[in-house]
Amino acid sequence: MQSDQPLFLPSGSSENEELQKKIEHSYSIIQKALDEYSPDSLAISFNGGKDCTVLLFLLHFFLKQRSQTITENKTISKFVAIKTVYFLLPNTFEKVTEFTFEMARSYDLDLITIRKPYKEGLEELVRLNPSIKAIFMGQRRSDPHGAKLDYFTPTTPGWPSMMRINPVLDWSYQNIWTFIRQFKVPYCPLYDEGYTSIGHVSDTKPNPELLTPSGTYVPAFHLQDEEKERGGRIDKTHAQAASSHI
Repeated sequence: MQSDQPLFLPSGSSENEELQKKIEHSYSIIQKALDEYSPDSLAISFNGGKDCTVLLFLLHFFLKQRSQTITENKTISKFVAIKTVYFLLPNTFEKVTEFTFEMARSYDLDLITIRKPYKEGLEELVRLNPSIKAIFMGQRRSDPHGAKLDYFTPTTPGWPSMMRINPVLDWSYQNIWTFIRQFKVPYCPLYDEGYTSIGHVSDTKPNPELLTPSGTYVPAFHLQDEEKERGGRIDKTHAQAASSHI
């Protein structure tokens, strides 16, 4: 007997009801992926950002539930960790890397660290792990090129052939932060320093929308205008556009 029930939010608000439907839909995408691909042919791309942090939490929770088999009143766990891919580039925030390694320990991830640019790194990933056929990603429609994506989207021609799986594609900025705060999901500390969208050290600053009169920044979840999510990005498309081809 298995339990594949999604996480439940407190009822009573339209915001929670909307997000609950999105959680259940994300679960259905994860379920479909697990039905179509074996665990050893799947990976998750993790960059330490808020969106893939929510995705990692959802996926880990789902897999933990799926692995629980009740036999003779005993719960037997047969949890299989999905490979987690982290691109560690020279201009990556140190706090992002620290957070990623912390999550690897907390979730007992099978972490693959790649130190090459996205396309070369993905080619290396496929060469060293030929069993990987699909990769979970934390992309949303508001991301650069996100509007063109579907829940299952093949990689861009010219890139290593792989299926991109996007379970949180329809989530909004506020959905992400409501989920994180409701379920107390650990997140990168840069978000408490006014960053709302994290790229690289060279192209990311705290969002000026969160600057207070005293010269300090309030945490990312305070941002009200979702159109300003990337307000701290100097080059607003470069890094995200590159990774969106994966």
